[in-house]
Amino acid sequence: MGRERALHALLLLTSIGCDRAPAPAPPAEVAPTAPATTTPTRVVVPTEAAPIVAAPPAPAPSPPPEPAKSPTPRKGSRDPVAATAPPVAGAPTAGSAAPTPTPPAPTPSPPATPFTPKTLVADTLFRIELSPLAPCKPAAPCKATLVVHALGGYKVNAEYPTKFVAIASPGITVDGTGTFAVTDKTTGTMTVTFRAAASGTAKISGALKLSVCTDEICEIAAPSIAFDVPVT
Repeated sequence: MGRERALHALLLLTSIGCDRAPAPAPPAEVAPTAPATTTPTRVVVPTEAAPIVAAPPAPAPSPPPEPAKSPTPRKGSRDPVAATAPPVAGAPTAGSAAPTPTPPAPTPSPPATPFTPKTLVADTLFRIELSPLAPCKPAAPCKATLVVHALGGYKVNAEYPTKFVAIASPGITVDGTGTFAVTDKTTGTMTVTFRAAASGTAKISGALKLSVCTDEICEIAAPSIAFDVPVT
């Protein structure tokens, strides 16, 4: 019996405890928080756009140049330019004859080449030289002078028929056997006359037959001679 009462009392207490609301728990301590930092709101203001510069308008095309006005001709003039333009120096004027052109000056001939005596033969008894030549023209008589000098005590034999015997050459004609003259006891000259058919160089060749003597003896010789003559 006593046991039942104890159980009954326990049940009663249990039911009473279930009906009561549990006591509220004490509030938990809240840690102080730092004040919130207010971040300023950035307002993006649109920048002002750069002004758009318009291209300058294209220049208007320039008007075409006006044609030059012809000068007003003077009374009685047919050429308006001639009527107003000043006369050009040296130009023929109206009514005057055109100037006669001046003919070109003739081309001067080249100077003659100087010529010095040329030794053609050198011997112990004599020496033969060619004297300076005179100008020679085609088909005209030309002359060449040979000078004979006696040497070593010899004299020119004036009694001997000294002559030039030419050798035939194409285009060259020699007149005879030449002309010999005694200048002094030791000197004589042989003049050879010839003609050349054309311009160029006339080649003269042959043998000069001569004689030189002393008071006791005479010597006869016929040395070969050759020389050129310019023909212009």
